Amino acid sequence: MKCSELTEYIVEKLITQKLMIKDRCLIVGIDGQGCSGKSTLSQNIKDYLIKSGVKAEVVSIDDFCNKRAIRYSGELPCWEQHYYNNFDYIKFENDILKQARITGKIDFSDFVLDTLEDEYTKKLDVSLDSEGILIIEGIFIFKNEFKKYYDYSIMIIVEIDEQLRRASERDIFKNVNLKMLLNKYNDRYIPAYKLYESIDIPCSFVDLIIDNTKVDMPNIVKQGK
Repeated sequence: MKCSELTEYIVEKLITQKLMIKDRCLIVGIDGQGCSGKSTLSQNIKDYLIKSGVKAEVVSIDDFCNKRAIRYSGELPCWEQHYYNNFDYIKFENDILKQARITGKIDFSDFVLDTLEDEYTKKLDVSLDSEGILIIEGIFIFKNEFKKYYDYSIMIIVEIDEQLRRASERDIFKNVNLKMLLNKYNDRYIPAYKLYESIDIPCSFVDLIIDNTKVDMPNIVKQGK
């Protein structure tokens, strides 16, 4: 399946779901490993929806990242730090998930963390009424306590060798030492994701699983509603 065909397929699913939920915005989640293609797919879906006359916004859990001192604090192994401490889950739930589900719309305006500066200087504004579709993307968004908020859920998977290749390619411009980068993935990010899979079992929850190892030819491996 071509990327454009996948986007069109998902958009048709979402529009069908939205026709059944008219009193609030539709909440869609897109999760997956680092470098799996979550942000790209989310943006493609948003663009296609807007071209189809449907209001849409994307929110990333990355905008709810904790400061470095919190992300790397405590006695936990580094992969558990990443799973438990990386994000401000309380703010993410209260300001995005609950607001969208309870009020039927989203109206968020606040300063979020600039991870390079490690300061809350990045302005984030998201506004969407009950007629729209809210796309939430990022890792760990299908933790058990968050599953109840989503109307449609998508998981992207990718083989680890390909994940590491993309990571090295994506971050090379940041002047990051390649060995240190790969060590961080192998020691922190990948084990954290495996912990997430064992605790929250997201793949059994989602409506759609996409194997995006071949980025130009994604493959649907599970589809539900």
